[in-house]
Amino acid sequence: MVSAPWNRGSRIYTLLNKYQLGPNEDKDSEWRGTAIYSRAELEMLISDARIPWDRRVLYALEGIAALRHGEAAGLRWRHYDPEEKPVGRLTVATSYNKGRTKTGKTRRMPVHPTLAAILAEWKLRGWPELMRRPPGPDDLVVPFPASPHIAAGTMRDKNSSYKRLCKDLEVLGLRHRRGHDLRRTMISLARTDGARKDILELCTHNPGKGSTIDLYTTFPWESLCAEVAKLDVKRAAPAAVIALTAARGGGGGIDRQRLPRVGTRLATGLATAAGRSEDCWGKKVESTTVRTKQLNWLIQLHSRHWWGPPQRSWCEDLHHEEPSDLKVLHRTPWPPGCAR
Repeated sequence: MVSAPWNRGSRIYTLLNKYQLGPNEDKDSEWRGTAIYSRAELEMLISDARIPWDRRVLYALEGIAALRHGEAAGLRWRHYDPEEKPVGRLTVATSYNKGRTKTGKTRRMPVHPTLAAILAEWKLRGWPELMRRPPGPDDLVVPFPASPHIAAGTMRDKNSSYKRLCKDLEVLGLRHRRGHDLRRTMISLARTDGARKDILELCTHNPGKGSTIDLYTTFPWESLCAEVAKLDVKRAAPAAVIALTAARGGGGGIDRQRLPRVGTRLATGLATAAGRSEDCWGKKVESTTVRTKQLNWLIQLHSRHWWGPPQRSWCEDLHHEEPSDLKVLHRTPWPPGCAR
């Protein structure tokens, strides 16, 4: 549709058909195949603490419930029924404040267990902290937080959300993609995990006319829930914090001259151990096993010997107390300042 000026500022509208508009094609033909997130990337976006809480909830609505941005922005608490069985229900009835969805039809979306946990925590603690009051039925689920240019509780717009998504992807070290690609990710992962196309389509889209038999088919709510539940997406567990044992003074207190040097070597060793996919002897092992062995060794060495006089020689401890594949550690040079 195009417009042109006419008398006294009024406009006349001309409808163009598909032949006049030309084909609807991507500007970059190679782009669409990369417009998707991996399972691990989706889990980072919904759980990484470096991303503000409200945006993690928004990404969960888009990446687990497959909502379009306008549908997520216009979603209100009255549209969410957590008491529905076997899982909660989202009623997708509007895009932004339009009062209707993109297709003009309302659809029901089962709430995946992971999304249910996110929404429960958000409603109980996150939303009240953001808005300084408990949420009501007509409040937006993910309103804008207060900022110098935006009042708290304002509905999100696509442009602002896109800028914040770009910033979040940069923080996480992920390549650039759109928010709408989260919707595509959910559908792709759910089908990969075994969800039926015809039933999943009832949750994520309003299917077309199809065949006559489709018009006479109504699947029960439990069937829709079962297909959405096949999506294997979980929130990533927060990183474990390891408490080091208290230093032993040995009667004369801590050797302050050795403290900076020892702390630096320990921190470097911990960072190096956490990033390796092979152990230091070239054997292929699971990365989790490598981290566990190397971290335990470094912490034990730190707490038992570097802060005080050893009870036995370093090599003797390793030979008697560590697994056989760690005995080769006696080749490692002695730390500076430690008795041989």
